[in-house]
Amino acid sequence: MTGCEASAPPEPTKTVSKYAQQFIDAEAKLAAGDAMGVLYIHPMRKRACNTMQVRISRKDYNGLEYNWEIADILDVQEESSAPVDRRNIGTHPVFFEMDQDSLYRIDAVSCTAYSKDVTVQYQNFAQFKPTPGRLSYVGDFTQSRLADGVDIYVPSLKLSDAQLAIERDSPALKSLLIEADVETFSFDNFDGTSVSAQQIVDNVERSGDYFTLKQTLESQADEALATFLGYLPDVTTSMVAPRETLKMEELLTYNLDLAFFRQDIREDFHELLEAGKPFDLAREYIYNRLDVVNAERKVPKGLKFQTQAYKEAKRNLDGAEISYERFLKKQRLGNIIGKTLTKDRLNAREAWRSELTEVAFVLNVSFSNRTPDSVRERIQAIMTAYTPAKYKSLQIEFAAAADRVNAPQVQKRRLKRLLASAEEEEAILLQELIASFMSENLQENEDYHLARQRFERNWGDIMRLRHEMRSQGSAE
Repeated sequence: MTGCEASAPPEPTKTVSKYAQQFIDAEAKLAAGDAMGVLYIHPMRKRACNTMQVRISRKDYNGLEYNWEIADILDVQEESSAPVDRRNIGTHPVFFEMDQDSLYRIDAVSCTAYSKDVTVQYQNFAQFKPTPGRLSYVGDFTQSRLADGVDIYVPSLKLSDAQLAIERDSPALKSLLIEADVETFSFDNFDGTSVSAQQIVDNVERSGDYFTLKQTLESQADEALATFLGYLPDVTTSMVAPRETLKMEELLTYNLDLAFFRQDIREDFHELLEAGKPFDLAREYIYNRLDVVNAERKVPKGLKFQTQAYKEAKRNLDGAEISYERFLKKQRLGNIIGKTLTKDRLNAREAWRSELTEVAFVLNVSFSNRTPDSVRERIQAIMTAYTPAKYKSLQIEFAAAADRVNAPQVQKRRLKRLLASAEEEEAILLQELIASFMSENLQENEDYHLARQRFERNWGDIMRLRHEMRSQGSAE
């Protein structure tokens, strides 16, 4: 009791809100001579987005060439109410750190609605350099809706507004705030003129159709394949290649190769287990196979001279391949692995891959009301060849997956019919998209909307049927 009476009461703890702490941190970093950036992101209406993300990329040299690498992904959370010392999206400054000698850009923005729908727009919104010891204001970015699932973010520089907003929370930061030398993005038309983000928004009917087409085509190589890709327990097969390091045709074929790799390694995984091999051995096989694939990805293609970086990458690949072959030989797996990958499957994949290089032209097309009909006709010819190649490969891949789980013939026939129907509807879907994005408002195109409804129903049925077959295979 005496000891308690003699103790001094503890001093009250001073708490700092998360919102206030970011200003304190920014002041400290700038005082130390670091470079910081700040931007504002505005949803099209107050509650349009529950969460928004902004991706910052940095231009790096890998010893061989300059590539854009992801530097940071900034989260901004909408508050259901805005109590003292907190802000809603749009009035919330978004701070980020930068290296002093690098070039940066904002190249992706996403919006997650309260309904959990997510829209992501990838493009070069703004490019800028840091200034040591100063807070670089890189702009305000305002969301606009072009079509369902397609947003664009119009950039603007409002330095005086940014100064007033930051001064309310930190007079010290206002004195360090400067307007960055920002290079904003644009699209090039066939007539040689540039189209700004604001012009795209002003021309929303044609722009919406164009971005809908672009988004539809970009997702095909990845999302369509994802319907038959399985899950490997406790094994990661992700091989991340930043979008900015690849040309469009390389990105498409990369996604396709990655999806097929996942499919092949899944089949090998199950073949090993069905052959009575232990799970740990099957997992070890996957890690060895991943080492080879990842090493292959790092070897530069098409070089005419032997740089040190090339030699190092090639040496790593040779080592991974030797290790993989030794593993197969030691574990006596040669008679088990690779039997399911038939020549027909390889040929169908190659045909799909070759058509994807043509699709890259479609994804890079810009547009205006003066775009010649010959361009539309070329797009139509490309997609007319692409869709059959895609579905021929999918038919073979789905059939192989159905065989592996010993699916009943009635299910196999239904799956084949659903894929054929999906191919027919997708062809109509793309044809009407191509016609609409230059000649009419997509919202009024009844053929497009009917084909899209049937297409989505087909793929919903395919997904459910694949799930049934997979569940039957697991049960057996």
